[in-house]
Amino acid sequence: MPDKTSPPGMRPSQKRIDRWKSSAEFRLGQLMMLIGVVVLATAWVTEQAFMQVQSNRVITSFSTLLSHSNSEIQELSELLASDYGLRESLLTNDPYTIDSTLQNHRKRISAQRMLAISGDAQVIGDTDKRINKGTRLAQSGLAPIINQRITTLHISEGKLFRYARAVILAPNPAGELVVGYDMEQRLAKDAAELMNMNVAFACAVDKSNMRINRGSFSEAARPALEKLAQSPAAMLPWAHKAGSEKIAAILNLDTSTGERCIAILGESAPGSNNALLILEIFGWLTLIMGLAIFSISGLMARRTSKDLQA
Repeated sequence: MPDKTSPPGMRPSQKRIDRWKSSAEFRLGQLMMLIGVVVLATAWVTEQAFMQVQSNRVITSFSTLLSHSNSEIQELSELLASDYGLRESLLTNDPYTIDSTLQNHRKRISAQRMLAISGDAQVIGDTDKRINKGTRLAQSGLAPIINQRITTLHISEGKLFRYARAVILAPNPAGELVVGYDMEQRLAKDAAELMNMNVAFACAVDKSNMRINRGSFSEAARPALEKLAQSPAAMLPWAHKAGSEKIAAILNLDTSTGERCIAILGESAPGSNNALLILEIFGWLTLIMGLAIFSISGLMARRTSKDLQA
């Protein structure tokens, strides 16, 4: 008996294909593929948001460490500026005593550099001996810090330093003490020990080159750090990794000399997100199963169609 529900002239093979398209297998395959795509898209968006939260947390932690180091360096400089031996060495103006006192104090607080400045702003002692005695601070390589009590980060001899200045009272102002720390070394060490955080620094040498100090990152991470540092905008790729270490954030640093300098921040042992991993696995499995069901039902429909045409 002819199928009165089908349009006139429709071939049996076409009717079978139409029935296949309305079959449970076809619908199930489509549904599972749709669920898989939605789940994967949800996982990707969630991962992006999760990484942004991680990035903000790492930046906040590092900024707190940076602020703490500022206060600590300033407090140390003021404490040493009140030292009796330092005040006496300035009053006697004995070069040997001044140099000896500065070296002792530098070692005492693990600073990288220490200078004594006279009341008329002349350098009378420099532990690095890079500035000749009698040179005015305003005419030296430290001129950018002359109006800063505690400096912004300062690039000196290709390294990132922070200097703090404190007035030496004897009892009237007799000069100033300038304390300098290698911040790349200090911050990388403190971040690794206190926060389980990796820190690298990239500072401009010229318009086309950046100097990389990988800090607490491993040597295996250097290629990834160099590639990232050379990006003009220092954009952080999604899920970027440096070897086995994860890069979480990039922070632009203000320098007193205006050179571009960034801190590349990562976590030594980034927390795993098992929920997102399970979601991604479920999405892929659902998508693959949907494709399999859809493909198998399609092959069966094609075979049925050929059998009917034969």
